[in-house]
Amino acid sequence: MATARIRYVPDFAGVRRIMTGPQMAELMRRRAETGASAAQARAPRDSGDYAAAFRVEVTRRGGPSRDRAEARLINTAAYARDVERRHHVLGQVVDDIERG
Repeated sequence: MATARIRYVPDFAGVRRIMTGPQMAELMRRRAETGASAAQARAPRDSGDYAAAFRVEVTRRGGPSRDRAEARLINTAAYARDVERRHHVLGQVVDDIERG
Protein backbone atom coordinates (compact mmCIF):
# COMPACT_ATOMS: atom_id res chain seq x y z
CA MET A 1 0.00 0.00 0.00
CA ALA A 2 1.39 3.35 -1.04
CA THR A 3 1.79 6.14 1.48
CA ALA A 4 0.09 9.38 0.49
CA ARG A 5 2.31 12.42 0.52
CA ILE A 6 0.89 15.80 1.18
CA ARG A 7 2.76 18.88 0.12
CA TYR A 8 1.77 22.18 1.69
CA VAL A 9 2.58 25.37 -0.17
CA PRO A 10 1.62 28.45 1.84
CA ASP A 11 -0.33 31.14 0.03
CA PHE A 12 0.82 34.23 1.87
CA ALA A 13 -1.13 36.60 -0.37
CA GLY A 14 -4.30 34.60 0.29
CA VAL A 15 -3.74 34.62 4.03
CA ARG A 16 -3.16 38.37 3.90
CA ARG A 17 -6.46 38.83 2.03
CA ILE A 18 -8.26 36.84 4.72
CA MET A 19 -6.59 38.69 7.59
CA THR A 20 -7.36 42.13 6.12
CA GLY A 21 -10.76 41.31 4.66
CA PRO A 22 -14.09 42.80 5.66
CA GLN A 23 -15.25 39.59 7.37
CA MET A 24 -12.19 39.61 9.66
CA ALA A 25 -12.70 43.30 10.43
CA GLU A 26 -16.33 42.57 11.32
CA LEU A 27 -15.28 39.69 13.58
CA MET A 28 -12.79 41.95 15.36
CA ARG A 29 -15.45 44.67 15.72
CA ARG A 30 -17.95 42.22 17.27
CA ARG A 31 -15.34 40.92 19.71
CA ALA A 32 -14.37 44.45 20.74
CA GLU A 33 -18.02 45.49 21.16
CA THR A 34 -18.60 42.44 23.36
CA GLY A 35 -15.62 43.62 25.37
CA ALA A 36 -17.04 47.15 25.56
CA SER A 37 -20.30 45.80 26.96
CA ALA A 38 -18.42 43.75 29.54
CA ALA A 39 -16.27 46.74 30.46
CA GLN A 40 -19.32 48.96 30.88
CA ALA A 41 -20.90 46.34 33.14
CA ARG A 42 -17.74 46.07 35.27
CA ALA A 43 -16.99 49.79 35.39
CA PRO A 44 -17.20 51.53 38.76
CA ARG A 45 -20.28 53.71 39.02
CA ASP A 46 -18.98 56.71 40.91
CA SER A 47 -20.31 59.03 38.20
CA GLY A 48 -21.01 56.78 35.22
CA ASP A 49 -18.73 58.87 33.02
CA TYR A 50 -16.08 56.15 32.77
CA ALA A 51 -18.62 53.51 31.73
CA ALA A 52 -20.01 55.84 29.06
CA ALA A 53 -16.57 56.67 27.63
CA PHE A 54 -15.84 53.35 25.87
CA ARG A 55 -15.60 53.23 22.10
CA VAL A 56 -14.40 50.76 19.48
CA GLU A 57 -12.14 51.64 16.54
CA VAL A 58 -11.67 49.17 13.67
CA THR A 59 -9.10 49.12 10.89
CA ARG A 60 -8.29 46.54 8.25
CA ARG A 61 -4.61 47.56 8.36
CA GLY A 62 -3.67 47.00 11.99
CA GLY A 63 -1.09 45.07 13.92
CA PRO A 64 2.63 45.84 14.09
CA SER A 65 3.05 45.19 10.36
CA ARG A 66 -0.32 46.65 9.34
CA ASP A 67 -1.15 43.25 7.85
CA ARG A 68 -4.32 42.27 9.72
CA ALA A 69 -7.69 43.59 10.78
CA GLU A 70 -7.68 45.12 14.23
CA ALA A 71 -10.23 46.47 16.67
CA ARG A 72 -9.32 48.58 19.66
CA LEU A 73 -11.40 49.10 22.77
CA ILE A 74 -10.68 52.61 23.99
CA ASN A 75 -11.82 54.58 26.99
CA THR A 76 -11.62 58.34 26.52
CA ALA A 77 -12.29 59.41 30.12
CA ALA A 78 -9.50 61.69 31.36
CA TYR A 79 -9.04 59.48 34.41
CA ALA A 80 -9.25 56.10 32.62
CA ARG A 81 -5.65 55.21 33.52
CA ASP A 82 -6.37 55.68 37.22
CA VAL A 83 -9.54 53.57 37.04
CA GLU A 84 -7.66 50.80 35.24
CA ARG A 85 -4.84 50.87 37.76
CA ARG A 86 -7.33 50.54 40.62
CA HIS A 87 -10.00 48.23 39.16
CA HIS A 88 -8.32 46.42 36.21
CA VAL A 89 -11.52 46.69 34.14
CA LEU A 90 -9.88 46.36 30.73
CA GLY A 91 -7.46 43.72 32.00
CA GLN A 92 -10.40 41.55 33.02
CA VAL A 93 -12.23 42.21 29.76
CA VAL A 94 -9.30 40.85 27.73
CA ASP A 95 -10.13 37.43 29.21
CA ASP A 96 -13.77 37.84 28.15
CA ILE A 97 -12.77 38.76 24.59
CA GLU A 98 -10.34 35.87 24.27
CA ARG A 99 -12.96 33.41 25.52
CA GLY A 100 -15.32 34.67 22.83
